[in-house]
Amino acid sequence: MTVLEQAAQDFHKARRDVVAKPFDVAMMQRAEDVEHQLTAPVPVKVEPKSGLDKILAAKPNIAESATKAPMPSNVARQAYVSKPEVVRPVATDDNQVKSVGASRPQIHDMKVDRRLVGPVEELEIMDLVNLRQLGKTAEEMQAQLKRKFDYLAEQALVKKVEGVRAWKKSPVFRLYIAMTYEGLRERKPMTEVIRARQIANHDCLTLSEYEMMGRVNGEIAL
Repeated sequence: MTVLEQAAQDFHKARRDVVAKPFDVAMMQRAEDVEHQLTAPVPVKVEPKSGLDKILAAKPNIAESATKAPMPSNVARQAYVSKPEVVRPVATDDNQVKSVGASRPQIHDMKVDRRLVGPVEELEIMDLVNLRQLGKTAEEMQAQLKRKFDYLAEQALVKKVEGVRAWKKSPVFRLYIAMTYEGLRERKPMTEVIRARQIANHDCLTLSEYEMMGRVNGEIAL
């Protein structure tokens, strides 16, 4: 070791042994603590509240206000228990007439079947009511029926055949056959058959109508 190195070592040793002043110690500690201090927090930008948030923030709490100001018991009971008074109209003659008219069912848009039927169809659908509309007496009815069959015969023989077949399908012809079969089965004269049907309130031909039907059937026989 040289003399210069020995002198430098002694100088540094002597420097460490020197007692530091309080101010110097504080400055040294401050310099050492600067490295360990935390960084400053990042500033946060606070956005202003919207109009809806302001309204909601300013709105009072309904639940708290309800608990702070309870409703009187008599008011609550009156709100739930009381019922409106029903005023019933006094029954008058006009009201009774209106109620009776309202209770009856109303029929709207009643459609009537207005189909046009020909002479053949007219014979096929003829019943007791239609037969009696042909005339007031049995002779007038027979004349009208004969005229219908004559008209079909003038058109064509085929038309008359169709008319005879349609006539034998009609309700009035079937009634004539039923009364004839009833008299033969029970061996009763036609007057008693007619009387029994009238008592039972069943459809039946009069004696003159029954005899007229027999004559018409004989005339149209092919």
